[in-house]
Amino acid sequence: MDSLLDWLRSNESYYAYLVLAASASIEYIIPPFPGDTVTLFGVFLCVTAGYRLWWVYLVITAGSVAGGMLSYGAGRWLVASDTRLDAWVSHPKSRRAIEVLKQRFQKQGPMYLALNRFLPMLRAFFFLAAGIAKMPVGQTIFFGALSALAWNGLIGAAGYSGGANWDKLQLLYKQYTVIVFAGLVLALLVWLLVRKLRSEH
Repeated sequence: MDSLLDWLRSNESYYAYLVLAASASIEYIIPPFPGDTVTLFGVFLCVTAGYRLWWVYLVITAGSVAGGMLSYGAGRWLVASDTRLDAWVSHPKSRRAIEVLKQRFQKQGPMYLALNRFLPMLRAFFFLAAGIAKMPVGQTIFFGALSALAWNGLIGAAGYSGGANWDKLQLLYKQYTVIVFAGLVLALLVWLLVRKLRSEH
């Protein structure tokens, strides 16, 4: 990762913009990939290395949408054949979970996709679920792009507020990730507790 960031710092070119777009895409295919770190660094480069802010904004947004749609396509591919679905998801409980997921995304899919960029650990799975639920392609692209535009706008604002202080920007993003993760864990615990209490009554 450090070598990639060093290369971006010294190579402002069309290839560098393509790398930013690819980084935003890859995190939807390989979720552990720190796409937001590269995106944030791209905004940092606008301040320190003369990168064009609008180009950075557009390419990372396009990359986010493209990556999300690849994940969406994987979901559609998975449910296109019962035989294929059986091969990947054979356990009855897992199949029931898939059915619940489909129902939720058929009803509230746009809301989940509109929030996807703000949930770093889960965003790739939202598009996969949208594909499994067979959400309309146009609707998926629209709400995915809306979320990417909003999130990347916040990253751009954070980048400019941090100025040339890369360490400060990294710290802000890490703090945000920790807060989101803690919030998700808390929400899960509350949901499990409520479910347990209801089952006892």
